[in-house]
Amino acid sequence: MVMSWDEANEHALALSASDEVEYVPAFDHPVLWEGHSTMIDEIVAVLPQVDAVVASVGVGGLLAGILTGLLRHGRTDCRVIACETTGAASFRVALDAGHPVKLDRIDSIAKSLAALQVASWPVDAIKKFPHESVVLPDADAIIGVTRFADDHRQLVEPACGVSLAVGYLDHPAIAAAHDVVIVVCGGVSVDAQVVADWAG
Repeated sequence: MVMSWDEANEHALALSASDEVEYVPAFDHPVLWEGHSTMIDEIVAVLPQVDAVVASVGVGGLLAGILTGLLRHGRTDCRVIACETTGAASFRVALDAGHPVKLDRIDSIAKSLAALQVASWPVDAIKKFPHESVVLPDADAIIGVTRFADDHRQLVEPACGVSLAVGYLDHPAIAAAHDVVIVVCGGVSVDAQVVADWAG
């Protein structure tokens, strides 16, 4: 059974009530963001002219790392495209409100990264960049998953597929960009049969 991030976090918090267990934040901590930010070091080393980074947003840790890395390299000119699925768009809701807002529920197949509420720092930090929030239906996320599997023989989850769909569907968010990086992550909750069922 695949749990949403919030369900998994509640379970982790319950387990950490023991004196023998320590809770480590999964996303909302600068040390974790620094770790994620090293991907920007690698991207800039290979593609210094990158002008758009596309990434999925769940609870915001990966996005915070991307923003941290871009800030460190002085690349506030780089467009950041934050992707979510309809029914799990807590980042879009937070952007619209100007602060994190807790969703009532998750209504998307992209459950592995879906969160009822995002971290606050990336909601503020993304304003330093040209940015866009892209929310696509589950069907588009599945297109991203199945086409990536066909093209690269790699399985990813719909939470990642939604970012890939931006590329596969030539989304307007990347229309003006010349050098686009799409961050590919997450495949633990899918297998070949699940992807084949989606493709059918």
